[in-house]
Amino acid sequence: MKLKIYPFKSKYHPDKNFAVIYQSEPNKESRKLFKTNEDAQKFMDDIRHLDNLKSTTNLDALNTIELNCKHQLDSLLSKFGVSLYDICYLYKTYLPILKEYNEDIMKSVQNYIDLNVETNKDITIYQAIDSYIKKKSICASDIYRNQLNSYLTKFKNAFAPTVKLRDITKDDIEKWKLTLIPSKQLKKSYAPISTFNIIHAVETFFNFWKRIGYVDANPVKLVDFTTPRKSDPEIYSFKQITTLLYTSKKLSRTRLFLIIALFGGLRSKEILEIKWKNISREYKDITLDGSIVKTNIRRIVRLPDNAMIWLEPYFALNPDPNALVLGGLQKRNLYKYLDDLCNQCGIKRIRNGLRHTAASFHLRNSENATYSSEQLGNSPIILKTSYWGLVSKADTEAFYKLLPKD
Repeated sequence: MKLKIYPFKSKYHPDKNFAVIYQSEPNKESRKLFKTNEDAQKFMDDIRHLDNLKSTTNLDALNTIELNCKHQLDSLLSKFGVSLYDICYLYKTYLPILKEYNEDIMKSVQNYIDLNVETNKDITIYQAIDSYIKKKSICASDIYRNQLNSYLTKFKNAFAPTVKLRDITKDDIEKWKLTLIPSKQLKKSYAPISTFNIIHAVETFFNFWKRIGYVDANPVKLVDFTTPRKSDPEIYSFKQITTLLYTSKKLSRTRLFLIIALFGGLRSKEILEIKWKNISREYKDITLDGSIVKTNIRRIVRLPDNAMIWLEPYFALNPDPNALVLGGLQKRNLYKYLDDLCNQCGIKRIRNGLRHTAASFHLRNSENATYSSEQLGNSPIILKTSYWGLVSKADTEAFYKLLPKD
């Protein structure tokens, strides 16, 4: 194959300094311009690679359109400092690792193809909801999927099976809205917070289909819903936190649970299922596998410096990396220990109070809902509307300086 690189200068392409002449098709020469000699040389190496591939295999070389697509992709990837080869290599290298964490790349690709290539965009509302729940099942827990199915079924039942997704209008949403509002005609109405969750689920559902072009607008956003505000979650005060930590026995599982819950913000279920190998002393974080996380998506939780000091006595025992952190403790027994500790301290135990407390302090400290959402596994909007302003700056600074006395 004929290949040639030479210096290039033109007022029409002031940012291009080199050109490559190559044979794009039989008996046809083409020219491609580059900013640096390195880019031009890489292009020539790619051409030679494709030529060698054709000569050593029965595969056809890329045609002009495919070749242009490849170089557009290379150009895009270069902004991130990687090549197409790097992507393929990393895919091959990390696929076995990802599978260990229940991440399936092929399912993700198939999911994209199903929605963007093969699905008929003139689908009914029933088909859209079934498809949406199926797609969410790939990266969601059974609890979340069942809740979502319940919320969307309440919406789906307001329409005939033949109604098309794209035909849902603002007026349709207004009529559906009446089924959620308490009235004399309704024998049963939904609690305010349930109404909020149902509306939010339907709005998110339409956002999803709008994003990929199935509907032109989200009809839910066109309707004025007076959404109830959730009451502020109950949290422990800084004084109560210190009392609980200092009263708990050194090296006890109860204290260990308190440390991880308060400074990491993990859910009880997550703490009960993590192993010592998931906690890194070097990186000061906890890696939560997708199999134990509520959303089925792996999460990395950063631990503050004082949390590592609280944990040091436990590390000094050299625990088995594959052992459960709480040694297989059952949830009912864990709650019994917490009840006993709270009674001993004269403090009312708050349901999910440790996680609510951790979220409040983390958000006040970071002042960044997106960052805190990655830490806690909640959405940024939930954090901002539920936890912002529940603790003071002074208490937050004291919280992250709190150290053991014994």
